[in-house]
Amino acid sequence: MIKASPSFGFYGRDKEFEKLVRSICLSSFPTIALYGRRLIGKTELLVRAIDHIRALPSAESKPIVYLEVQPNPTQIGEELNEAIKEAGLDSLMHNIKRSLTWDPNDTERFFFDQARHFVSQGGILCLDEFHNIDIKGSQLIYYIKRIADVIRSSTLNPHPSGGGIVASGSHQQNMLRLLGDSREPLYGRFTGDIRLNQLKSPALLAMASEQGWLRDPRQFLTLYSVYGGVPGLWKKYYDEQEHNLNLRFDNFSSWRNRFWQYESLRPLENERDQWDYRAWVVTNPIAERILDKISQKPNGTLRSTLLNLPEPPQTAESSYPWSRSIKGNLVMLENHLQIIRGIRLYRSDIKEPSKYCFIDNDTRHQLMVKRIGLTTEEILDAESENYTKVLNKTSKNEGYDLERITAEYFGALHQVENGKLIHSTHYNVQLADDGPEIDALISLPESINGQERGFFLGSCKRDPKKHIEKSVSPEKVFGPFLIKLYEERGQNRPSEIRTFLVAPHFSEDEHRTLQERGFETADLRTMARTLGYEPDQNFSEPVAEP
Repeated sequence: MIKASPSFGFYGRDKEFEKLVRSICLSSFPTIALYGRRLIGKTELLVRAIDHIRALPSAESKPIVYLEVQPNPTQIGEELNEAIKEAGLDSLMHNIKRSLTWDPNDTERFFFDQARHFVSQGGILCLDEFHNIDIKGSQLIYYIKRIADVIRSSTLNPHPSGGGIVASGSHQQNMLRLLGDSREPLYGRFTGDIRLNQLKSPALLAMASEQGWLRDPRQFLTLYSVYGGVPGLWKKYYDEQEHNLNLRFDNFSSWRNRFWQYESLRPLENERDQWDYRAWVVTNPIAERILDKISQKPNGTLRSTLLNLPEPPQTAESSYPWSRSIKGNLVMLENHLQIIRGIRLYRSDIKEPSKYCFIDNDTRHQLMVKRIGLTTEEILDAESENYTKVLNKTSKNEGYDLERITAEYFGALHQVENGKLIHSTHYNVQLADDGPEIDALISLPESINGQERGFFLGSCKRDPKKHIEKSVSPEKVFGPFLIKLYEERGQNRPSEIRTFLVAPHFSEDEHRTLQERGFETADLRTMARTLGYEPDQNFSEPVAEP
């Protein structure tokens, strides 16, 4: 039985935690699928839910067992037997009935007999790393199907005991196919599902405030850029740096160079950290071409560019038109694997994205390292030509991360001020017909006399001095967008428009100067404080890069 991490907080999963606990405890026959990309926090959520359920009063709790499914699970029967004993629940197994044709060497049948009996006694069997089950060479899928069919049958189970199964897996394609494809044995057997997505900015600001990453906000922005909202990646780096705070909070240039060296070596030294490790994602040559193309432009690649990728020579195996294959892979990469994000035109009848970018910089960096062919020796030699090339490209192009933080902060800020969270946040927004772009916005949901109430609009720059130089007035910065959206259509602007200038860090003088020009200002520290997270006070002011 693994334990939840006591040294690293549990962030941003309150709703998923409550849903999982309620589904297990209140359902007569819970069958729940928990899934999402690797390192997104599924095991942490599952283990914390198990610990919580075990601590409930007996009238509200259920006997519950955690089992991590191993690759090639040749001893899964014995492993389940040990997990039941470790949980102190072997008393439930006294009256277990083995099949008449019991083969002591058939570990999968042993698993089935135990699991069936345990669930019939009201137990909850939690199978983590569910994607490791061998679909083709194993009977486990069919055994789990039989258990699910029995507990959900009013004929075979007229008096449900409350027992059930939780299946948690990180291989999204495999999990989606197993549970959502009508041709698969488990189709329709799992009636509840919880999909974990990347954490939003407010949760990551809470994490950064607690752990000190806002001492120099540029460090936090780099970590956000690389790891997005994947808590397992943040935790991995946090744990490996925790022992040396002096290095962790050194000057930014030195820290950044060491960080990218660490990030470049990590997937080379451990295959489980590779973006295409089999427990996370299985792609195909077309998807890999798409990703390689997108990786070359951190600020987004036009959809039209991707649809016009040259078609390879036809083979006998080709069954779909080339354009259909491209479109299908774009949907798979965006919706199923959540590796890329489609950027759509704002308030347009065109539903397809106008361009695509990576959700986080980790995958983009790994693809760049692979494309250039960096070796471990070149990375360790920080002055090698190839490594310097990768470092310069990566550190100067972090994509739309500050914009994403800002948009999600706007939604949370509205909740702080008005008690209503806005989930529909937009960043890197462009109007149709090659119209003006805006970095971040939310549209206020309330209306006044049927008229739109207003916006929060944000302009983001990583160098605050560029705001001082160019952001003369709100109309100068945001006017072209509003004119295109309203005046050119013969409409009046909404009554409430709040305009923000955003940078990783503003000095007090910069805050004051820009506010005197009519803007609201926000940097990462003020965002954290506004949301109730007090940043670590032992920080030094960020110094300008030479």
